[in-house]
Amino acid sequence: MAAIIVVLAIVGIFFSVTSVNELKFMLGGEHYREAKVNTIIKALQEEDVGAIKALLSKSTIIAVGKEKIEEDIRYLFTVFQGEVQSIDMKGGGYSESIDGFNRSKSSTVSAYVTTDVDVYRVAGPDEIFNSFNRREVGLSKLMVQSKEDYDRIGSSSYDFVGIFRQDIVAAALDKYSPDENSLEAVLDALQNDDPGTIAGMFSKRAISEVGIDNIRAGSEYSCDVLEGNIESWDSSNAAKLTNIVDGKVQMTLEMYCYVNADGKRYVVIYREHLIDEIFPENVGIDQMTVQLKDRSSDWPLRKNVLGIFCPKNENPREYTSWKPED
Repeated sequence: MAAIIVVLAIVGIFFSVTSVNELKFMLGGEHYREAKVNTIIKALQEEDVGAIKALLSKSTIIAVGKEKIEEDIRYLFTVFQGEVQSIDMKGGGYSESIDGFNRSKSSTVSAYVTTDVDVYRVAGPDEIFNSFNRREVGLSKLMVQSKEDYDRIGSSSYDFVGIFRQDIVAAALDKYSPDENSLEAVLDALQNDDPGTIAGMFSKRAISEVGIDNIRAGSEYSCDVLEGNIESWDSSNAAKLTNIVDGKVQMTLEMYCYVNADGKRYVVIYREHLIDEIFPENVGIDQMTVQLKDRSSDWPLRKNVLGIFCPKNENPREYTSWKPED
């Protein structure tokens, strides 16, 4: 009897800290994601606002507003067209956070859906379980894009919540026509020892906060780091991320480029704001580093840092606004 009581107690504790969603995910993570994609597709085909709304987290609905969320969901019905022919699941895995007795677990719903009209990307981060704040459970954002539009527009930023309106982003791209070929200019400047070109690509805000002298000095140092003739490069890890706030667009390019030059391998990393309808002074590059590949782990892009990171032994961050608390 005592053993049965212990077992029942353990089972009770397990279910007290485990949601139905989490249990489903534990029993079959891939099937869980497939089921969610199928639910999204069915709702799109049937133009069922309520079904998609039910998949979103309560926090997202509160943040965006009930009427706006429903309006944005109806927009998705104009994007997704045709009868489904195949579904190619992407991504997988999950991340888990534990803080004392509080736990959260999240995954990514992502698939390419081929219909008889087009190929669409359906994606969104999914909070499976959150013992600290159950309002976070569900999709924090949902993106439904044709593959062509995804290639042109990119994905949503990390901060964005809600339904991604690619029509708003497309209109901003048409209006501003930002130059998205900065990488070639940066690589040409590095190879030709032209720090002036690099410094001239920085945003007004970065120059104001870091100082033009520091930007120029960092550009000179970067040109000194990369030696020889560039033989090849790979920028496949670059990402274009977009935030939409009250209909205003902020589009950022996060560039991670591996460069081969005279037998050495380098990384060229920078962040460039292509469009910013909220803070126009942000447009341009605001953070950069050029390093040998074996030192690249020293500098991931940091959200609140401006300037050029140079891994010097005596003062590795003298050309940035970096502070220890960052």
